[in-house]
Amino acid sequence: MDRRDLRTGATSSWLYMPGTDIGVLMVVGKSLVVGAVRDGVGTTLMMTAPNVTQPLKAPVAGEDLWSFASAAETSDGVWIPGRAGHLYLWTPNIGLIPAADTHADPAGACA
Repeated sequence: MDRRDLRTGATSSWLYMPGTDIGVLMVVGKSLVVGAVRDGVGTTLMMTAPNVTQPLKAPVAGEDLWSFASAAETSDGVWIPGRAGHLYLWTPNIGLIPAADTHADPAGACA
């Protein structure tokens, strides 16, 4: 995956994973949520700098992260809903933690 500077047109390598299909799922400030599939196995990653990633896996067993389209970034971190009804908070220092045991879609920073 390459990064393009829109002012200069210059490109630089942002993420390189040989043999892996990579796609951007969400842009979160200066970070990216990336989907990566290799040999039929999918992984979701939070990328905070070039070639620096952390796996995004729901800490509640059996739960998938729901929809990055309804995730929201605030000064606390990134709020991501889970498919089974939990709300998670991601921060660079802690990673992904459960924040609520009820199904909720983040309203966003402007709500």
